[in-house]
Parts: sequence; structure tokens; C-alpha cells
Amino acid sequence: MRYISPEHYVGQYIRGFKMLANVSWDTVDNINIPVNVSESFHWIMILFCIRHKCLYVCDSFIGGAVNTKNVHRYVQSLATIIPLFLFATDFYGK
Repeated sequence: MRYISPEHYVGQYIRGFKMLANVSWDTVDNINIPVNVSESFHWIMILFCIRHKCLYVCDSFIGGAVNTKNVHRYVQSLATIIPLFLFATDFYGK
């Protein structure tokens, strides 16, 4: 696994240095992440609850195995990358 530098733009985003609102993630309860599921031409909202360390998916498109599979792939990639960046930026050490 490659080392994720704290200077990486996602790490800076988490610490509040690269956002329009300039609010660090350690000062909020939830993060809203809009995601475009391009294969389905569809948007979903992912709510990252920091306290519970959990991703909640809000999907208005009900049904369909293809949509569910595509959404799951996007959520799984976020579920993998977010903890890596939080660890790399020493987020939980604050």
C-alpha cells in the first residue's frame, strides 16, 4: 500500500484547508457526499456519520439489480478510501 501524504488534497479537505466553507471534519457530525452513478445516469447521496463511522446511502431509485450493484460498487470504494485518508491525516488522534 502506498503512503498517503497529509499534503494530499483529500487529506487537506478533511482537515478543512481546501473547502469553500473552511470547516474541518472534526468540527461536524456528518458529511454529505453526492455521488453520480454514471452507469445508471443517477445521483445518490451518501451520508458519512463520523461518530458512528458509518456510511448511509440515500437512493431515490428503488429496485433493479443493476442499479443496486452499481451503487454498491461506489459505496464500497468510499468505504475503503475514507478510512485510509482519516488514518493518514491522524483524524482520530485529535
